[in-house]
Amino acid sequence: ELSPLVYPKIVQSITFQKEIMYMPLTWEKVDKPVSLFDYYDSISKPNPVGLVKKYTIGLPGVVLGLLKGEKGKEEDKLGVGGKELVFITKDEKEMREMLEKKLTLDVNEKEGYITLTAKAPEAFAAAQMARKAQKLLQDKVTEYKIDKAKQNLAFVQELYKEKKSEFEQAQDRLARFRDRNLNLNSAMALTEQERLQSEYQLAFSVYTEVAKQLENAKIKVKEDTPVFSIIEPVSIPIEKSKPKKAMILIIWIFLGGLVGVGLIFGKNYWKVAKEKWREEE
Repeated sequence: ELSPLVYPKIVQSITFQKEIMYMPLTWEKVDKPVSLFDYYDSISKPNPVGLVKKYTIGLPGVVLGLLKGEKGKEEDKLGVGGKELVFITKDEKEMREMLEKKLTLDVNEKEGYITLTAKAPEAFAAAQMARKAQKLLQDKVTEYKIDKAKQNLAFVQELYKEKKSEFEQAQDRLARFRDRNLNLNSAMALTEQERLQSEYQLAFSVYTEVAKQLENAKIKVKEDTPVFSIIEPVSIPIEKSKPKKAMILIIWIFLGGLVGVGLIFGKNYWKVAKEKWREEE
């Protein structure tokens, strides 16, 4: 069985997130499929807070980036070790940090299910991202689960080809000898036939055993392949998860009340203070 921690690790992996951020998605306000990375990088309206932060605190970095130019872009790539080197740019790193908030995975160990949630500026795009992430997660988990079984299958398949070839060669040698010696009269000929017959039997036994191992390896791959049950399929959200209008309304009412009370008390305090100043004069 897979550890519940495997699922979040896969979702948080660089290879998984890069595949998600570059998957083409259909947007209502864009006339062609665009990836999440390109949408936020080129199409989405800039965040005022992000712009202020970028051109105040992050201004030195922006200036250095402009000075470095294309050469700098290559130097900004970060290598991450694994089975193979994976390179990410600074823009992709920032996108990963954003994606970790927009694509979340909740593992319920007690009930034995996981909940995958995707957020995007548009409802249809969010549903597409969730569906693609679900399919990709299933593929990655399946690949992780049957990795050893597939490696063993590949090894046995190569061994099967080799032993099959050896068996067929032994079979051909014995057949050619029998064709040349239809009437065995000499002891040497009988000895040669026995030797070829022994080689044939040995090759056949080994070939048969490896053929059984090959079938068992194929069955093992099927046995280890996990079966996923979708409890609740991906659906297009009707209401926005953020911003929550009701909560914003309550907060503003609360703040408005505080400001109103503050103004009333402030006005009375100012009136009393003003009268005291006049009396002192």
